[in-house]
Amino acid sequence: MLNEAETVTFPNPRGRTLVGEWREVGGDRLIVLMHGLTADRFERGRFDLAVSELTSHGFNTFRFDFAGCGESDDGDLTLVGLLEDGRSALQFARHRGGQRFGLLGLSFGAYVCCRMEETVEAMVLWAPVTNRTTQPARFYGPDKAREVQETGKLTHFRDNLPRWVTIDGSLLADWESIDQESLLSRIRIPVLIAHGRDDDKIPIADSRNALDYLPKGSTLTVIDGADHHLKTPELEEFVRVTVDWFEGHFV
Repeated sequence: MLNEAETVTFPNPRGRTLVGEWREVGGDRLIVLMHGLTADRFERGRFDLAVSELTSHGFNTFRFDFAGCGESDDGDLTLVGLLEDGRSALQFARHRGGQRFGLLGLSFGAYVCCRMEETVEAMVLWAPVTNRTTQPARFYGPDKAREVQETGKLTHFRDNLPRWVTIDGSLLADWESIDQESLLSRIRIPVLIAHGRDDDKIPIADSRNALDYLPKGSTLTVIDGADHHLKTPELEEFVRVTVDWFEGHFV
């Protein structure tokens, strides 16, 4: 039945099974959602609201758990793995019948969106990672840099899943070496960035600077009162501008 959530599974190139949710309301427009590092396809309700609003406006949606996250098979998070999973999700969606694609990514999921080679018609990035940072392990707490130094990995417990998620140290090193110009200049469509004014995790300055490298027509929308957690009621504004952007950029 249209608009009922259908749980789906599909493989990645590393032989692991990824779990996703497919919602179909008709038409040929499909939004693929990519969650943040260590999160899951629900994003503590953030993506629930996004999916609800997108489907109510006539967009099919597909969201999934990266390997090592949510209900997908275990595996340490690496940049190569995340990119493989993102491409696998788009390939699955295309085989499933998806024709016209939009991408919505949050935090590091937004970075993955920027690296997708698949042709998409519209892209929205929430509080995106688009630039290098120093000591990204501190994103997860002051003691995590020591853990990475001692073990080569960072472990993070997700109490809402519940499960431990493991970030390989190589991903953190890749994060420290992101070149914003190289990342964003490859994108060929206008992009909407929505960023909370009070974000203390991902600098809003990175999103302002991103406009220097993104195609003409790209826009930064700053959400007053929002930090990196995108809580209600500010989340509702993130979703509103997202729906408006997708409606205006599928031609």
